[in-house]
Amino acid sequence: MLSTQRAGNGGWLLPSIMLLLAILFPGDAVNAAGKIHSGHSAMWYMPERNGEGWTLEILPDDHAVVYWFTYDNAGNARWLVGYGDIARADDGDEVQFAHLYSVHGPHFGPDFDPADAVREDMGWAKIRFSDCQSGEIVYDAYGQRGAYPLTRLTRTMGANCDPIHGLPGEAVQAYAGNSGSWYDPASDGQGFSLQWLSNDIAGLMWFTFDPQGNPFWLIGTGQSVGEKIVFSDLYAARGGRFDALFDPAAVNLTRWGSLELTLQCDRGTGAYHPEMAGFAAGIFDLYRVTSLQHLPCPWVKPKLDELYDLEWVELPIPPESTIIRGQRTFELSSLVDDGTVVGVGSLNGQYGVLRLQPQASEWELLRANASNPRISADGTTVYAQWGVVDGPNCNQTCVRIHRLSGGQDWEPVANSFENSESDQIQGMSRDGNWLVGVSYFADAPAVAWKWSEASGVVMLPILPLQLPLAISDSGDVAVGYGQETTATTVSMFGLRWHGDGGAQLMTDAEHNGAVLGPVKMTNHDGSLAFGVGWSDGDPADARSLAPWYAHPSGEVVYLGEPDALAADALTYIADVSADGSLVAGVYHYDFVENSLTSRSQAWIWTQATGLVSAQAILDGLEPQRLQHRDIVEVSSDGRTWLVSTWSPTPDGVQSPVVRAALVRLSPKR
Repeated sequence: MLSTQRAGNGGWLLPSIMLLLAILFPGDAVNAAGKIHSGHSAMWYMPERNGEGWTLEILPDDHAVVYWFTYDNAGNARWLVGYGDIARADDGDEVQFAHLYSVHGPHFGPDFDPADAVREDMGWAKIRFSDCQSGEIVYDAYGQRGAYPLTRLTRTMGANCDPIHGLPGEAVQAYAGNSGSWYDPASDGQGFSLQWLSNDIAGLMWFTFDPQGNPFWLIGTGQSVGEKIVFSDLYAARGGRFDALFDPAAVNLTRWGSLELTLQCDRGTGAYHPEMAGFAAGIFDLYRVTSLQHLPCPWVKPKLDELYDLEWVELPIPPESTIIRGQRTFELSSLVDDGTVVGVGSLNGQYGVLRLQPQASEWELLRANASNPRISADGTTVYAQWGVVDGPNCNQTCVRIHRLSGGQDWEPVANSFENSESDQIQGMSRDGNWLVGVSYFADAPAVAWKWSEASGVVMLPILPLQLPLAISDSGDVAVGYGQETTATTVSMFGLRWHGDGGAQLMTDAEHNGAVLGPVKMTNHDGSLAFGVGWSDGDPADARSLAPWYAHPSGEVVYLGEPDALAADALTYIADVSADGSLVAGVYHYDFVENSLTSRSQAWIWTQATGLVSAQAILDGLEPQRLQHRDIVEVSSDGRTWLVSTWSPTPDGVQSPVVRAALVRLSPKR
């Protein structure tokens, strides 16, 4: 938050408090139509005015509190506080603070008397946000009018902005609900704004007075030590100027002392230990002043339908769709962010790759006799494969990969395997620029590869029976699995390729080096790999069958199990959102190949909700409860799911029940 210059004549440079607090949103988070919600509870600042800022608390029932920590024109610290309302509008929400109050008078320490507090109305302010990371404050204060752009400085644990269901690895603790404002009635007029940040770090702004009764504020970060939150270093600031006179180079930080807080949900205590001259030590008997929106104390996991409104959008089914002996003649394959859907099936007597555009009532045949389609998230590029007569080994047909891009005709994807019998797509980057796959030969081992227009085919160093399944947008990270077969067992193990190097065996070092099972997906930048179970399951350890995600460092996080899971269920990961924050999968029950009795149900995982069965969600949306309900793919932001539901008929001949839908999620917060 504050740049640090030399303090006094000591010639030493304090570590920047900005480094302690700057826990920023990754990626390009988008806040639709400027909606204001709990995720905007944070510290905000203007980088060009590094040294002052705003702490915003979004409260229940569309209320808010703002603290503006700044300076007077002599460089002394001063602060303003406002209580306001959120005005909702289609063109963007606005927090309106009709009054900004300045307080002075009480003397710090044992002589503090709330009756000395003088509150003056110094103006007003309005705050709007264009997205999760930026906004604007317009103000009239101390006789000055102006407007500043705002940049997010902190993120409050559990108050997620986009996505509101949280990010992988940023677990919310039960004490997250302690974030908010606290005070001691015996020293009414001063108080704390506390924020639990990521990684169990707490940020604190203490709005108080100096021993002469002048406004004074302190800033610092603390950590849990037993039952206490210990702020070992609180800093006082001076040197800035208000409004146009502000110079960030003039701001100085000086260590003031320390503070220890012990908090329950509504009560607590504090002990402060000043080291700056003139300030006396003391204790607080604390009470909560504010509770942040959607942050109960203790914090409990929300349900998905508490975070989102869910809508079932029925899709038409090609009229020739059937199920014969448990096998479907129509299957959904891929989803575009705008709602376009690609699949394979029969249309007007021709079997091939089909596409359904948004708002369309009928499917179109993109290519007859083609299969295995993949479509980029923006819908501009489609890949598929079909048999052609090509090369010396293709006296009949060989399978080749083709691409449809930019409205042009299908064209073959250039490859260096002219002698292969079959080129198979196994995975595609979300942006559609990279493929991973395998080519098979009649008289040679199979080879694995990655491909892009710019690079051409790049061999992936593999041993026999190793298969890549997914690749990052950069093409630098690919994931998949290997397989070892003995006379009695088949073992499958997770692999990760980085750059042009060989495959790395994925293990869980914290659990006796357990070899992880197949890796199905990666997020868009390759920083997370998603898979299921261990290569060799352990009936005594539930993790050996559970889905997980893994960091390149080797850290493995298990996603758990849904509330109602049969012991014989087989777990699959179907897809993940671009950032990896939402994972969709399927449980298969009583699974037997081509069986009419098997069934499947979808599940969803987010950091906020944990792993939950989608059965109850779909029960409330789907008019008919069919035997198989699978999430096939999700959009880049995870807010649209492509859902396939179907039930075979007992004899496999009569018209089956086959349905398809998009499930759309609209944030409530």
